[in-house]
Amino acid sequence: DAALTYRNAELPFIIRNDPNVMSVARRWEDDTEYLHNALGDERLFRTERSPVNDFMWYRLRGKGTKPRGFVKPPNDEVSMSYGEWLERALAKDAEALQGEELSAMVNELKERRMKLITRKKQDDSLENDDRDQDNSTEEEKLKNWYYFRLTASL
Repeated sequence: DAALTYRNAELPFIIRNDPNVMSVARRWEDDTEYLHNALGDERLFRTERSPVNDFMWYRLRGKGTKPRGFVKPPNDEVSMSYGEWLERALAKDAEALQGEELSAMVNELKERRMKLITRKKQDDSLENDDRDQDNSTEEEKLKNWYYFRLTASL
């Protein structure tokens, strides 16, 4: 109840030792493919993208009037599959940690995604939604090294 009160007031909060949260965390830790299997590589989700590791929570209220000095954060929104999100997240970790095993996982995920893209061009049957997809080239995506926050419901 307290968490809902904080959430509805749009205030930050931390949940500790909640049995429901702990059981989900254990399931995800025990089965590292759980989320990937649940969310897949084809369905697209609303994904916030930022050139910095700082996702600002903001919501303009009222008639959309901006407060004096308001600067819109550099975040934007794209549609992305969980598989691509995972690839991008692991690529950031591999770069930061110089991890060869992580780099190999990133390459496997990218190869899998590229095969799906090729198949989609031939078949055009992958699920889609009404948000714009990120049409940047792979080189542009690597150069920008965006951080991503995926929004999905299980």
